[in-house]
Amino acid sequence: MKTNEGYPVQEFKIELHNLEETPLHAFVKNLVANKLNFMTPQELFYKATTWEEADKKFPIKESFSGLPEKNVIYNHLPRQSYNNKVFMERAIRLSEIVMKPDICILDADFKPHAIFEIIVTSKPKIGNLIALIEAEVNVIFIYAEDVIINLAKNFNQHESWGNHFKCFTGWSAKDSLRTKVSRSIDMLMADKFPAKHHDILEKEIRKNKDVYNLNIRTREEGWIPHIGSKKGKPTSTLNALLKYYAEKMGASTADMMTVEFVVGKTWTNYPDPFHVGTVLKASQGEKTLFTNRGAAIINQTNHQNISDGEKVSFVCGTSNYGKNGQTQYYANHIAGEKIFNKVWELE
Repeated sequence: MKTNEGYPVQEFKIELHNLEETPLHAFVKNLVANKLNFMTPQELFYKATTWEEADKKFPIKESFSGLPEKNVIYNHLPRQSYNNKVFMERAIRLSEIVMKPDICILDADFKPHAIFEIIVTSKPKIGNLIALIEAEVNVIFIYAEDVIINLAKNFNQHESWGNHFKCFTGWSAKDSLRTKVSRSIDMLMADKFPAKHHDILEKEIRKNKDVYNLNIRTREEGWIPHIGSKKGKPTSTLNALLKYYAEKMGASTADMMTVEFVVGKTWTNYPDPFHVGTVLKASQGEKTLFTNRGAAIINQTNHQNISDGEKVSFVCGTSNYGKNGQTQYYANHIAGEKIFNKVWELE
């Protein structure tokens, strides 16, 4: 296709009031599928005449910073022709589960090569999500409202679509389990605070009784528990995914320390009691990490009716969770309790 040509005119119908699919979902699904089907190397980079040339000579970078472009489909998908290999709502089998992804690309043997899920109001169920994670297939998630204007406005413009063809997140078939689960978590909570308007710098899973909770670190808040997993049901998709990963992977306890802490003052107008005081001694086994340091401790233990001036021994993470020069730690349980605090780190 030349850069001054338009795509073949096609007609598709949208069913209004269909509870299974919104008009926005149908529109974005059709646009993405058609763009994939008709994409040419010249559209990725107007100087490229072949896909090999586009892949080798023209890396997809931000125009201003020169850094690799973020959140584009071709971060997770090989740059090549998919003409006549793109299908919408086609039944496929992954990990013994039959599903109908919004869009799929099949290889020459009609096996799944890539799967696209368009998200408006509903997200993949846990069974389908785990099947996507475990299969050797490229997976891409697209939030429809994030791409609709660019897709609709620039659809027949045939330049720089390597940068324009956006997604929310995804993974390549060869990515690690840790990467796939971490990006699945991003997708599940993307439309809720703090993922929608805040960069999540780090994530970790911590077990609280029978529920696996998610802790996240943002530049604005430091480390905070993700409310969706803390208040969610154990059977919710997010909590089920956290449990799946935790049971698959070994837990780390290397970042834990025992602190002898004297409470100076307590604030209770937070989700967990917030103690400010002094760490008399922090240790890992026989090793002393530091002594006599002012700190704040976020109390997530079962022992929360602690009086000001009381001395308590907590088990906390060794990382500094605070900001603006403050030192803050999460108290995960009381020292001496027969509980193994487990932490599962994510990217």
